[in-house]
Amino acid sequence: MRSSLVLRGVTALRSELRTSFILQPCRILSGPPTLKGPSSLLEHSSGCRSISISNVLFKKHKEVEGVDLTPDSEVIFVDAKNKETRMKYAEVLEKVGNRRLVQVLKTKKKEEIPHFKVMSDVDLEVALRKQRNETGYKGSKEIIQTAEGRIKQKTLDVSAKISDHDLRFQLEKVKKWLKKGDFVRINIKSDKSGDGSILEKKIHEEFSDQPSLLGTSNARLRIKVH
Repeated sequence: MRSSLVLRGVTALRSELRTSFILQPCRILSGPPTLKGPSSLLEHSSGCRSISISNVLFKKHKEVEGVDLTPDSEVIFVDAKNKETRMKYAEVLEKVGNRRLVQVLKTKKKEEIPHFKVMSDVDLEVALRKQRNETGYKGSKEIIQTAEGRIKQKTLDVSAKISDHDLRFQLEKVKKWLKKGDFVRINIKSDKSGDGSILEKKIHEEFSDQPSLLGTSNARLRIKVH
């Protein structure tokens, strides 16, 4: 009888410890739960997961162009068709997924409320190419930047006859650009004494083990043979 009572006491203590372990983070995030059954615990745990995910996203993107944003800050979300919608910053962060949150700035125009887009690497590459084509344009231009800073497209011109030593030096420079978050375009100049397609293959092989640097569909590194 005595051993049976001890066993029940240990089991109850373990159960209490497990409950405290599960519920304590929830109290911090959203207040103490009212448990009326197993479903209540599941619903409360689900709510904690949602809040935790939002907090991670928020901490990652908090600093924006010198402005401290809170989850409830009002911002403008710009969709793929350039339609503008007012919403809370937390709602924009929930749209990010595996894409990138970028702030949209306009030259020669001051906007009181921050504007944001959610873009894939392919979208960003197209936007950066458009920016380059606007060189000399004197009207208002669109600038896109992430939490790390303004996104740029770097251009590198190389000859198909480049030596291995010089190629290594240039590719190290390209890696630094990519690690900073920039996009890179490499132009290979071919002639009768140099086959640009061979060099193109070498460059692709150099980055084959670093797919994260190249982005979706290799959008962050474009190579063109002339």
